[in-house]
Amino acid sequence: MKFLGNKATVMPLMAITATLAFGVPQAGAQGLFDMLFGGGVRHAPKGEFPPPPPKNKPKPKVSGGGGGNVKISSPSYYTYKADRLVRVDFSALAATPAQATPQDAAFVPSATGAAFRDAVASLGDYEFLAEPDIAKALIAYYSANPDFIWISGTSLNSRAQDAVRVLGEASSYGLTPADYTVEVPAAGASTTDANAQLKELVRFEMALSARVLRYAHDAQNGRVDPNRMTGYYDFPAKPLDLQGVLKTLAHTQQVRTYLESRHPQNAEYQALRVELEALQASAENEIVVDPKLLLKPGETSPELPKLLTLIARNLDDEMGGAYGEVLSRLATSEVYDPELIPVIKAVQQKAGMKGDGVIGPRTVASLAGTSKADKLLKVEVALEELRWLPSDLGSPRVFINQPAFTASYIDNGEEKLKTRAVIGRTTNQTSFFYDQIKQVDFHPYW
Repeated sequence: MKFLGNKATVMPLMAITATLAFGVPQAGAQGLFDMLFGGGVRHAPKGEFPPPPPKNKPKPKVSGGGGGNVKISSPSYYTYKADRLVRVDFSALAATPAQATPQDAAFVPSATGAAFRDAVASLGDYEFLAEPDIAKALIAYYSANPDFIWISGTSLNSRAQDAVRVLGEASSYGLTPADYTVEVPAAGASTTDANAQLKELVRFEMALSARVLRYAHDAQNGRVDPNRMTGYYDFPAKPLDLQGVLKTLAHTQQVRTYLESRHPQNAEYQALRVELEALQASAENEIVVDPKLLLKPGETSPELPKLLTLIARNLDDEMGGAYGEVLSRLATSEVYDPELIPVIKAVQQKAGMKGDGVIGPRTVASLAGTSKADKLLKVEVALEELRWLPSDLGSPRVFINQPAFTASYIDNGEEKLKTRAVIGRTTNQTSFFYDQIKQVDFHPYW
């Protein structure tokens, strides 16, 4: 059974947590144990966990190699550094057959094979940047398979057209289309210089392959490596055969299906995509108020008329009868007049807050809600963090929703049990990982 967790802000999905602590009565804990293991408390074998220390016994000191005391610290936060892009060295592709890398045993040259070999000679002055692994994969693949993937004759084939469309739709997965942009040769462009045309096509070939590989990597693994951000993250690598991706694309007409299959296929990821699509299609809030606004009676802010407009728009009969005249008279006031204090207090109490009359972020959020941009960002982050997890989340599994402080037991896609969970703070942050559950220990002494 897999152990999965969550650090999402708005959607019930994200990264992985390291510890599972149940804040429920013993009966509830026993119920979960029965569901996980079929009933009966199974005690840990001797030595599996250290025995609890005797009461009032001094804690032993931890000494380093030099004999001095060593302070055990928590994992660190890192300055994130992405891979630096490198210039792709196409000189290997222009090597003579005797010097070239042995061709793939399964490679069968097409009618454009000879044209490809002539075209790669023009790549000597092509300054194209890519990630180191992608640059290496490009040269290795085309050395062993010297032929076009995306060009047939003197024009783009259907594979290329499908690939360009998929890259252009990257935002539907919370990715940035600009990261995968490729300059497409103009359709139907005619030139009397066959060499110039071939040069343009082979450069497009290399650029599209590189961006397709970037897309496949980002879809499967995410745009960033979480383990480079902090020692609290411990995600195993998700290897991707970059040359294998190009081989598959060279022999399939289902380019869209293949590229989209690189994304996580679980229901949670698909639900986030639906939410993202709905947000992208929705209209932006007509009235956007500074979410960090803090305004006390007597103070002035240009944000105040916006809030008053929102209050007036949603007046019910009771509120309208009590405060309609005041709101109408002071609708454009930027000064928090004392006459408005009862209005703000009533709005706060109606929203379930303490009616203190101070306009702060909670009051603004209750009236203006969250901006569309903020909601989009949260869903995009949630999608990215899901890409750090396995595509198949496993079943049964325990899933931790950190913002909700809950742990859920899920079997065959159905939540069988939900209980409270203890989540660390910034000073003792919960780690993120996924692993197989080997043992559950209830009410440990620590």
